[in-house]
Amino acid sequence: DWSSDVCSSDLRLLVACKNGEIELEKTDSVSKILAVLDQVYKKDDISVVCETWTSFIRLRKAESDPMTQHIANYDKKVGELRKEKIELPDKVLAMQLLDSTGLDHKERQLVLTAVDYSKSDEMYSQMKSALVKFHGEQAKKDDFAQARETVLKQKEESVEYTSEREEAFYTKPS
Repeated sequence: DWSSDVCSSDLRLLVACKNGEIELEKTDSVSKILAVLDQVYKKDDISVVCETWTSFIRLRKAESDPMTQHIANYDKKVGELRKEKIELPDKVLAMQLLDSTGLDHKERQLVLTAVDYSKSDEMYSQMKSALVKFHGEQAKKDDFAQARETVLKQKEESVEYTSEREEAFYTKPS
């Protein structure tokens, strides 16, 4: 609990000052105070690694996030892993990225068509490209343009059909 940490750090500092471990007038007093505070607050290496890994593995794309933003967030998490000296193969990074997007089975299969499995050292970059290609902002614009074109085509066909019916109605058979 936070309040017990504060009391513990206050007590440790007070004891260190009283028993002469820290002399406030000396130039090294700040570094000694920080060393005492580190004993209470600093996370050990394994805790940092665990938190970094958990943060990476739990990353999920928010529905409101564009795919490019999610990929940037994912890349940031990969950078945090590398900072902690956790190196994952490109295949693992690629599959975890795909998994983190929350795409359904058909959408995943479509993305996977653009990934060359024989080039395992390039799979991560290929996966990022494929996700942007099929689910990026441009893909959404293309979908909109295609839907608009379909609607316009249907309207034209409807107008032609109506014109043919009216013509047939008004034309007397000979």
